[in-house]
Amino acid sequence: MRLVLAATLTAATRAACEGPQPSRLKDAAAAVAAAGCDERVRGVLRIKVVEKGLNNQRLRFVQEILLAKLLGAGVELPNLIRTRRGCKFAAKCAFEQAPFDAVYDRNKTVARLRAAGICVVAGRTRGKARVARVRFPLPASAVERAAPRVEGVFQLGKGCCTLLVADTPRSARLFVLVNAAFASAARFAPAYRRVRDAFRAAAGRDAPLIALHWRIDEDFTSANRTLAHGLDAQKAIAATCAALRPLAASGPFHVLLLGDFGDGRAVVARVVKALSPCGVKVRLHSKETLLKDGLDASFSDGPAGGDDVKGQLDFRLGVGADVFVGAPFSSFSVLIAQARAARRRPSTMLAADTRDRLGQLMRAHAPYARDEFAKNAHAGRGRRVVAAVPVYEEAVLGLRNADADFLGC
Repeated sequence: MRLVLAATLTAATRAACEGPQPSRLKDAAAAVAAAGCDERVRGVLRIKVVEKGLNNQRLRFVQEILLAKLLGAGVELPNLIRTRRGCKFAAKCAFEQAPFDAVYDRNKTVARLRAAGICVVAGRTRGKARVARVRFPLPASAVERAAPRVEGVFQLGKGCCTLLVADTPRSARLFVLVNAAFASAARFAPAYRRVRDAFRAAAGRDAPLIALHWRIDEDFTSANRTLAHGLDAQKAIAATCAALRPLAASGPFHVLLLGDFGDGRAVVARVVKALSPCGVKVRLHSKETLLKDGLDASFSDGPAGGDDVKGQLDFRLGVGADVFVGAPFSSFSVLIAQARAARRRPSTMLAADTRDRLGQLMRAHAPYARDEFAKNAHAGRGRRVVAAVPVYEEAVLGLRNADADFLGC
C-alpha cells in the first residue's frame, strides 16, 4: 500500500480550511512549547475515543500515538473513555462515558510515554480539530519513507481498529513501548492484591497464578456473518486443551478465568463443561468465586464504573500472572501479551483463529513476541497485512503535498 500525497486542495476544502486554521496552529505551538517538547514538533494529534470495548479503545490510542510520533507530532490524551453496563458481548450495546482517570493513571502514563520519546501535551487545545484523511490501514514503513511533518491540531476519523501496521523494527519497538506505558489507575492495586491473594489461598501459597482469557463467546462463534467473526468453537476449545495440558504435568492445577463479564460463577460452570473433554484436572476460578464479598461496587456502578472499567482489573491480572494463556484473535489478549513482552514475560496464545483471520492480523500489526519484531520488518510484509484486513476495518484519510500538511479541517 502506498502513502499517496495529493498535490492540491480542492476549492471547497481550501475555503473550509480558511479562518480557524491559524488559531489551531497557535494552539498547537503553545501546547508543544508548554510540554517542553522538541522544537521540531509543530502539530498535535487529539486522540479520538471510539465506541468499542476498552482494549479496542486502547489499541486505537496506541496506534494514534505511534502514528503521531512517526509524523513528528505531539499527542493530546482524552479525558473520557467509553464503557458498557451489563452488556455481556451483545451485538448492540449502549455506551456510556467514564473518566479516563478511572481506568488509567494519567501522570504515570504521561511520564512513561515521554520516556519513550512521545511528546504529550497537557490539558486540552481549543477549537475544532482538523480531520485528517488517509486510507487505513497504513504500513509504518510508508510513513517513515515519506517522513511527513504536520502542523496544527488534527484528529483521525472514526475507524477502528487496525490503523497502522508496525512493519519496521522502529515501529514494532515503539508499539510495544507505547502500549506498556498505559498504567492502571491506583484504585486497581488493592483489588488486584485481593484477587491474587484469594487465588493463592485456594491454589496453595506457592502455586503459580495461571490466567486464562476465555473468549469463545457468541460474538466470535455465531454463524451470523454480520455479527460474528466465524470462530470454530470446537477447534478453539481443542486449542485451549492443548495449551493447558503441559501445565498438568505435575497433577491438578488451578486457573483464573479472565474476561468474565456478568455472573462469574455461571461463566466458570460453562467453561468447566466446555473443557471436560481435555482430560486434565483443573479447577477454575473467577473474581466472583474467589471474592466472597465481591469487588468494590464502584468498579461496576456509578460514574467511574462499568463493564469496560472493571475489565481493566482483568488486564492487570493478565499482565501480572505467572502464566498467561490468551486468545490471539482478541485485542484484550494481544495487548496483555504485548505488555508482558515489554516486561520479558512470555505468553501462550491459542493455536486458533477466526474465519476473518483476526489472529493473523493482530499478530502482524501488533507483534507481541519479542522474536517476532524482526519478522515484521521485511519487504512486502505491510502490503500483505493490509490486503488481509477485513473491509469493515477501513477508514478514509489523505495527505496534501510535499510538506505533508493534512487535508481537511
